[in-house]
Amino acid sequence: MNVITNTCLGGGIYRDILKQPFANPFIWADMTGASYNSLFMNFFDIDFRNFRIERRFSVERQLHRYYIILERNVEVKFEHVVYDRTALNPFVEKANVHTKYPRILIQQNWQRRLCRMTEPPVFLFSDMRGYRNYELSSIAEAIKRPVGIFTIDKNFPSNEFAKVVFVDPHDLENTKWLECLTHKYRPEIEKFLRQS
Repeated sequence: MNVITNTCLGGGIYRDILKQPFANPFIWADMTGASYNSLFMNFFDIDFRNFRIERRFSVERQLHRYYIILERNVEVKFEHVVYDRTALNPFVEKANVHTKYPRILIQQNWQRRLCRMTEPPVFLFSDMRGYRNYELSSIAEAIKRPVGIFTIDKNFPSNEFAKVVFVDPHDLENTKWLECLTHKYRPEIEKFLRQS
């Protein structure tokens, strides 16, 4: 199954629910609402082999973040890849992968997982930060493509193609919020995956 999300939720679904290898290169990555909308609308027209890697400085976190830039203004941020000049071999610490060579690691993971992306996509949007990406519901209806939306926003619009699941904001306060989501909301996730 090829589950594409805009946050770490995708990695959690593969690890905790599907229990299978990651089947696309968007795992443990982050996308804005605009990037995800463009990916959702243009998925079958994008050449995923045509990408570049950019490094940008995050003033908020005082460190560099790495992005894969695709056609159609799709930007995929690899929040959990951290430059560490002492890490000759990559190592995992909490949710982050530390490496002296982040570009190489991102490129290798992207290309390896892209080879596994052979099934039609199943789209799940995680609106846990209150993005208010209401446009996604309209896009889903217009192009008649299903999308699951997990949100803390009770006003998020739903329709025949945009299936919305409300997430209790208190569930996100836990440091293990991802495990909480894939456990507590597992029935809703599984139901959407079955119907897609």
